[in-house]
Amino acid sequence: MREAFGDRAHLTLTLRRRPNDQLRLHELSNLAARLRVATVVTNDVLFHTPDRRILQDVVTAIRYNTTVDALGFRRERHADRYLKTPVEMHRLFTRYPEALARSARIAEACRFSLDELEYQYPEERDDPTVTAQATLERLTWEGAA
Repeated sequence: MREAFGDRAHLTLTLRRRPNDQLRLHELSNLAARLRVATVVTNDVLFHTPDRRILQDVVTAIRYNTTVDALGFRRERHADRYLKTPVEMHRLFTRYPEALARSARIAEACRFSLDELEYQYPEERDDPTVTAQATLERLTWEGAA
């Protein structure tokens, strides 16, 4: 990863809510240090608020072509894979302040406003003197041939 991505490569530390989570995070952190790859923390988010967990169950049921009631152990074990506040992430990953700070910097760099988005229809005409309709008709007939 480091060779391919340089300083943009990161190894993710994520709680899985499974036995030995802290040992696994410690080993991943040590591996990253040996490989000189920076670590970041994530929550492996599946839904934005806890009350939307049922939506994740519906998506999982669709993936397995079954009903929510029949999901059984395929259902996400814990309802904590939602967006957490910085305070909560700090509490969860207090042993990894550098990784937490990197995650915060990345999240800050990813901010945008929907107001920045606008649709720009691409120019399809190879001859600007011909109307879009005429160009479409010509391309349709060429494709039909």
